[in-house]
Amino acid sequence: MPVETRRQAALRAKANDEIPAAVSANDTAADEEVAVVEVCKDTNEIVTKAATKRKAVVSDEEGKQDDDADKYVVVTTTYPSDTGCNYGREWSQAELICMSKVEISKEKFDTAKEATELAMLKRDNSYYFQHINYSEDDLEYADSDDEHLYSDNDLPEWNSIDATNYEGNGEEQQIRVMKLCEIKREIATDEIFLNKAQVEKQFERDWEKEVLRLRIKMADDRIGKAHYAKNIRLKEFNIPAELEIDDRIDDFSLPRNITSIKSFWYRAKDGEKEHLFEVLCRCTSLEELYLNAGAGPSEVGEDFFNRILAAAPHLRKTLKVLSFDGTFSLEPSAFKALSKFSRLEHLDLDMALSFMYCDHSNYDVLPYDGVLKECVDKLHHLRRLDIGYEEWDQRRRLYDYCISRHDMSFIGVILAARKGRITFEDENIPNPPPKHVEEATKQHALILISKNKDEKFSEGVALLAEKKLKTCPVCDEEAAKDAPSVSANGIAAKNARRATGLATRNNAA
Repeated sequence: MPVETRRQAALRAKANDEIPAAVSANDTAADEEVAVVEVCKDTNEIVTKAATKRKAVVSDEEGKQDDDADKYVVVTTTYPSDTGCNYGREWSQAELICMSKVEISKEKFDTAKEATELAMLKRDNSYYFQHINYSEDDLEYADSDDEHLYSDNDLPEWNSIDATNYEGNGEEQQIRVMKLCEIKREIATDEIFLNKAQVEKQFERDWEKEVLRLRIKMADDRIGKAHYAKNIRLKEFNIPAELEIDDRIDDFSLPRNITSIKSFWYRAKDGEKEHLFEVLCRCTSLEELYLNAGAGPSEVGEDFFNRILAAAPHLRKTLKVLSFDGTFSLEPSAFKALSKFSRLEHLDLDMALSFMYCDHSNYDVLPYDGVLKECVDKLHHLRRLDIGYEEWDQRRRLYDYCISRHDMSFIGVILAARKGRITFEDENIPNPPPKHVEEATKQHALILISKNKDEKFSEGVALLAEKKLKTCPVCDEEAAKDAPSVSANGIAAKNARRATGLATRNNAA
């Protein structure tokens, strides 16, 4: 370590006596007496009007009017690295801005050489630089008066990443000598970039959400007409069943047209299904049944479904959709009774395959091996099976304690032969439409976001949608104005019929 000069000792004493005042990055562009600037924005919170209305860049004219704008300061930036606890992490520029802490020295200097002395002192006292020897560089800075060493284009800068300290705490530090006006301009530019990135990220989320809403509402090939989202952020897109009964509420009455009702949602009271069988007995045209266990988990087996069939035998030939809400645990024996619903097209288990039935003394035979495969094989009309367990750790436990990969693959082959599929998603969104229909749906979503009639999207998101919007390949402007009521599948089918008719006429000619 180089010998400390008198001036360095005085600067160190002054630095130790000062207590830096923390301010936000928003105040940095206006406040010259800033000591600490910490950029700590949450990337999930969107500044809706920042991209269009906020002007935070410090202009050159303002910098010239500032008496201290051309003075030199020491800037210390602590930022996350891709080593240590963050090993393998690839940070985006927006994430680096959010998680970086920037400190600006309160002491301002007329020359870069004076600022360099304080910067070297901070560097030598920093934990991040303890593995690097800068003695030769320090002697060069201290003994030389050459102006090129302190030119504005090549001011002193040190980065702890040069130490290759891979066992650190996932952070690195950079110490720079800069003019005050430059660091203010850099912080303001970073803030604008972050605001823009936040609006773009929110636009992608809103666009995806709007496409899902249109897909749910317009899907002509959706199995069942009701829809109950499993994801809380998509609850607003729910399409309720014709009949909803909550056993937690004592007073309810059955409609007069109960014999013609095709969809029924039922929530049990503390696991007790008091009125379920009575209602099912009278719903002679029922095609969709959505079951909610209520407050706690509910274990159901073969007896439960046999009781349903005893009370409502017509469901063998009418029921097409059977959905559980995630609070049910199905015993392996239950699938023997489920195979009796011969017209079933969509079975939504939603994590109903339970780990509790595993025999821990023999992992070679898993509880749902054979029974689920046999059930799917007997349900000749089944085209979609929702298992759940979307997370990789949950999926691993599924294969360790519930059902083997071999059986699950065999079930997938059975459904694929029927042009169906098996899903492991936690969200029961409709099947993806054909590519051209999906493209039309995305265009409809962009039109709705850009128009923003209900003002549920931010101004920045609406402007991005308008910029991204292009001509819809399967619909005209008049159809787009009424996008919520226009089925993308219907438009595609209409165009397909036109093309088929044209080809027929050409062949005849």
